[in-house]
Amino acid sequence: TLLKTDNEAIQRNIEAYLADCINVCWSMCIQDPPMTILIPEKGNSVNTEMFHLYKTEGAIVDLCVWPALLRCEEGDVVCKGCVLPQII
Repeated sequence: TLLKTDNEAIQRNIEAYLADCINVCWSMCIQDPPMTILIPEKGNSVNTEMFHLYKTEGAIVDLCVWPALLRCEEGDVVCKGCVLPQII
């Protein structure tokens, strides 16, 4: 495993967390149509319908803090993401 610790309780918790993450991702993929995780690229315009701004105002993406979750590709926003805009 990539994450190792000598503490067995912590190791079990890490493994349980990773298994839950995999189950959530798998459930999103097997929907019909599958849910979509949207990660904007640096330099793109900020879409405020899909993303909250983090710490500062701006119109151009510098960094994706948290991706947006869409019902399907080009679908409704289930949960807005968060971006750090470029400081000009």
